[in-house]
Amino acid sequence: MESNKAQTAPYLGLTCLKGKNIYVVAPGGCTAKGGMARMVKYMVESWPADAGNLKVLDSYGPGTRYSMPPYFMLLLIRLLVAALFAQIDVLHIHMAERLSVTRKGIVIHIASFFRIPIVLHMHGGQFEDYCRALSPRRLSALKRTMAKVHTLVMLGECGKSFVQNYLDVEPSRVRIVPNAVPAQTCERKNFFRSAETTCSIVFLGRVCDRKGVSFLISALSSPSLAGLDWHCEIVGDGNLERYESKAGELGIRERITFHGWQDQENSRRILASADFLVLPSCHEVLPMAILEAMSLGLPTIATPVGEVRDVVRDGVTGLIVPVGDTQALSEALGDLIRNPGKRVELGQEAYRLYLSSFDIAIFNKRMSAVFLDAMQTAVKNT
Repeated sequence: MESNKAQTAPYLGLTCLKGKNIYVVAPGGCTAKGGMARMVKYMVESWPADAGNLKVLDSYGPGTRYSMPPYFMLLLIRLLVAALFAQIDVLHIHMAERLSVTRKGIVIHIASFFRIPIVLHMHGGQFEDYCRALSPRRLSALKRTMAKVHTLVMLGECGKSFVQNYLDVEPSRVRIVPNAVPAQTCERKNFFRSAETTCSIVFLGRVCDRKGVSFLISALSSPSLAGLDWHCEIVGDGNLERYESKAGELGIRERITFHGWQDQENSRRILASADFLVLPSCHEVLPMAILEAMSLGLPTIATPVGEVRDVVRDGVTGLIVPVGDTQALSEALGDLIRNPGKRVELGQEAYRLYLSSFDIAIFNKRMSAVFLDAMQTAVKNT
């Protein structure tokens, strides 16, 4: 994690960026559902006053994709005006896959025309699959767009390797900056709960097959878990009726509470009352839910997708199970349900890892160095 230029001490960007205007382009700004907006929100709320001025621009709006065009056009107008008056010192763009690539590509080309330093921050658990499915012509266009970016921020080594090898991005332009979360203000009230207390399992994320919800419900219905004392809280929006019906068919509906979408405060409260998090996704990059669990001293059961293995270290900070392996997931669930001491041990190690690598203050120092580096690279290329 600490091997690249953006993470070297003493993080001079914090003071060198004083007075600079950093424009942040993100879908939904700080208010949308999902991990990308949550990361932007955490960054904005904790950004040091002497490390530049963050100005967040919404590239999508609060509605559906059908209501997105007016918000995107407004974004382009605001960017053009700011660029004409030389008000943008660094442009920080958050991008996922599919139409996000098209929208952010337009923004990148505009910024490049005005010679604005560009930092492209990659999210999206299916970005690699998206790229591999592109036609040769569209892949070539994406590579040309990437060539206009001064610094490309990836969340881990897997993503870094992909953009270097598949999109021909020079290693000198790639920085690894993992997601991060602030210290949790809510108190864990059940950290040392005994085996006699009902074990509380939490899933936090969009309720869909991509996040492994069907896989999770099937694992929870395993006969090996039938005699154990547990309850599962599923927090997130999606087709809840479908999964409620599946849980009913498998005879465990009364053991699962479907909360639907919850705001940040309620999500934290539910997570703080849990014994461990489970996130058996098919696609991820670096889920905010896992980092939030770690900041509360919670272990996680997860799948080895994206950069998850950087945070969920099997047998150290949590347990790793193969994607779609219902038996392995049910065994891991049973292991943590039966062993409160193991949950505490893994959770304590998860908390130590959070403090050393995934606290929001560390993220801000890394990003300030990235911004400064992008500005210096832009000057060299002028």
